[in-house]
Amino acid sequence: MPTINDPIIARIEEKFGTVIPKELKNKIARKLEEMRSYTPKVGIFGKTGAGKSSLCNALFGSDICPISDVEACTLEPQKVLLELSGAGIQLVDVPGVGATPEQDKKSDAIYQSLLPELDLILWVFKGDDRASAYNEDFYKRIVRRYVEAGKPFIAVINQVDKIEPSREWDWDEKKPGSKQLTNIKKKRQYIAGLLGISMSKVIAVSAYERYGLIELVDSIVHELPNEQKMIVLEKIKAAEAQAKAEEMKAKAEVERMALEKQIAKLKAEQGKQPTDGVTEVWLRVAPEVAHYFSRSAMLPQQQQYPSADGSLLVSTHINHVSQLLPLVRYWLPHVRVVHPVEWHKIMVQGLHQDLAKWEI
Repeated sequence: MPTINDPIIARIEEKFGTVIPKELKNKIARKLEEMRSYTPKVGIFGKTGAGKSSLCNALFGSDICPISDVEACTLEPQKVLLELSGAGIQLVDVPGVGATPEQDKKSDAIYQSLLPELDLILWVFKGDDRASAYNEDFYKRIVRRYVEAGKPFIAVINQVDKIEPSREWDWDEKKPGSKQLTNIKKKRQYIAGLLGISMSKVIAVSAYERYGLIELVDSIVHELPNEQKMIVLEKIKAAEAQAKAEEMKAKAEVERMALEKQIAKLKAEQGKQPTDGVTEVWLRVAPEVAHYFSRSAMLPQQQQYPSADGSLLVSTHINHVSQLLPLVRYWLPHVRVVHPVEWHKIMVQGLHQDLAKWEI
């Protein structure tokens, strides 16, 4: 049941310095509830192999649509409901056109049945392909009349990292070189002319490289009717946060494995084993606080090994994990247990448990 105590209503009253009558509050609250509970439908159309499923996954979260590099994998409409606080977005990843004549006949019927109910159409083109005559015909024969009638539409050129000269792609910065950028612009102009739409509705992206996704999100939010913008934008923000968290986790794992190799090498060079009942512990000390550990020993039998980035690898011999916990907590987040991994997990678990006690 909608509530008249909605924070949006409170902000409206605050902005205009007046109290909204109860009847009008109820009307606004009902409309807000409709907006939040509505499930917008986004159709992902285009030629087979253009990377429609990959684009879905890059925009809205990993592995929500199946991907295959070998065959045209989307043979039936893939309807995925993305939950968001009781509401969500329904992605409809439909069969690609241009696979086989038999499949294209089936696609005709699927597209025509889905188009009337969609809130937004994303038509995906492959960056290093010219749009085929059949692709153009399919759009003009089935899709264009809905676009001309006002159906929100965005043409997406995916895999632009493959546009020539592909060797110019900056893999570190994840962006095209100058000549590539010129050819990407020409490709956008070509697609806009082919479909008879504004160039502003043609967005260049690379789902794999996560290039151009911010511009695409902005276009999606701009094209959707107002009542669907809130839901879509919140879901995309959540997916972006998830992707960043996964990227940070992957980087941390790569760093941990590199440190483990470095530790194994140092231990082999030392050729010493700790006495019974004592555990050899290795910590990474960030550059920000490394000088404190270099200046004086803070740990039993402390030895430190400087790294090129200014950090330290520090070894120590500890009887029990509880002896180390206070020091690591004091220097958080600049000191981390690298080995043994189990001790790091014990400390993280302990921190979670302690933080949970502060929850109201």
